Amino acid sequence: VLRTVTLSSVLGRAFEVNDGSALVVEDTFLATAGVMTFGGAVRVHPGASATLRNVVIEGGTAAGRGGQIHAEQGMVTLERCTLAGGVAQDGGGAVSMQGGGSLIIRDSMLVGATSYGDGGAIFKFVPATAWSGARR
Repeated sequence: VLRTVTLSSVLGRAFEVNDGSALVVEDTFLATAGVMTFGGAVRVHPGASATLRNVVIEGGTAAGRGGQIHAEQGMVTLERCTLAGGVAQDGGGAVSMQGGGSLIIRDSMLVGATSYGDGGAIFKFVPATAWSGARR
């Protein structure tokens, strides 16, 4: 569990969650993360999970999908989070989901997300996405 941290001017991805691992981040601020692939701030691999509570991600760019968060067959939970200003070239300015993973959003805001492909804020290309209490 990572708590009460500020990561600013991060060059590259802030968090990479590998197969079968679990990441919990609470009360944290991330700014200006960016990558040339998927998941500008957080990337979740198959079988892994990321839970973010009271987290602000400001900025975040990906030359592929998921300007701020990308998951491939993984689980992502956002609780009381703000994702602002994410940019993806291919899909999902804030979040992209691939291959059957799950996305749960509770009491969170996704604002100012841009995608030059599909899904301005969220892009998924398989079912199994859950929503709860999200504000657009």
